[in-house]
Amino acid sequence: MLMISADVLALSSEAAVLVRSGRIQFANSAAKAILGEGCVGSTVKSVFGVEIAEAQAASFVGDLPIGGVRYIIRVTSMEGVRAVFLTKHEESAALINDALIYSLRNCLMGLGVTTEMLRTRAEAAKDTELLAGLASVTHDYYRINRMLSNVTLIRSIDDGSLFFVPRPTDLAALLAQLADAVNFISDGPRVAYYGPKELTVSIDPALAENLVLNLISNSLTHAAGCTRISLRLIEDRERVVISVNDDGCGIAPDKLHFVFDRYRHGFGISDIDHGAGLGLTAALAIANLHGGTLLLESREGSGTTVRASFSRNPVPTQLLCAAQEESERGMRTLLTGLANCLPDSCFDEKYAE
Repeated sequence: MLMISADVLALSSEAAVLVRSGRIQFANSAAKAILGEGCVGSTVKSVFGVEIAEAQAASFVGDLPIGGVRYIIRVTSMEGVRAVFLTKHEESAALINDALIYSLRNCLMGLGVTTEMLRTRAEAAKDTELLAGLASVTHDYYRINRMLSNVTLIRSIDDGSLFFVPRPTDLAALLAQLADAVNFISDGPRVAYYGPKELTVSIDPALAENLVLNLISNSLTHAAGCTRISLRLIEDRERVVISVNDDGCGIAPDKLHFVFDRYRHGFGISDIDHGAGLGLTAALAIANLHGGTLLLESREGSGTTVRASFSRNPVPTQLLCAAQEESERGMRTLLTGLANCLPDSCFDEKYAE
């Protein structure tokens, strides 16, 4: 098995290694060009890090910095042997330019003002049919706003223009509050938080909230048959890990290894109702910005787990000063983050104001 696999991978132009018992036993020429000629015989932990070494799933995908360059790591296991493939992480495609973003945001502003004006009149006239229609329009407003927010975030992280100022934050309290808020507004599967009651780490709280909402939204939107979502917080000396797990349908093996490629390479018309794959790309960018990574494990028919690791000492892009205030977050943030998976009824006057 090992010799046949090595013969096949030796001919591949894609960087690939074979692993048995936690050590690299074979690396093709493309992999040696990235990892070094002496990588064969090294432990997986020393080459790829603890996240990859400790992953238990038979098949998973993640990303990893190697020599200052980020790579998508795809892992497949069979009969005690793991094949690890490395693909250079391309910068996200500029699907929407600045002028288009500016125009769309102006249109959204006008749409929001007009919708609120009509809502006031509909409430005064007790026009329930019009109110239901306005809830649907407001829902679309939040869907578009979510897309633009993720695109803007991804682009600003990619080009280095985002002001990243991590600050001491009780991440345990943030996650517990997010779970409660999602359960309050959504009739879908319950989100349960498991972890310490208090854990203060240096993060950007708005970005951490964005990451978690994107991952929960993915579970609520894509995990058919899902009955529960678990939100966990794990810590060690060098990092903290946020884990989002669902018991839904899982991801087919032929699609799992390309979950981070969807945004860069486009998506089909049948996928429009479920988003453009921006959520995972945004979550990955946020984890990278915090000095961490994203690892996605899935078994078809058994559910999906996404683990986002954050360094305990992320590097800010500017210094925190007393005049800087934390960005306001609340119901609008929640509605935007979950816009792809909530029903129209969540966007009536009760929550949308």
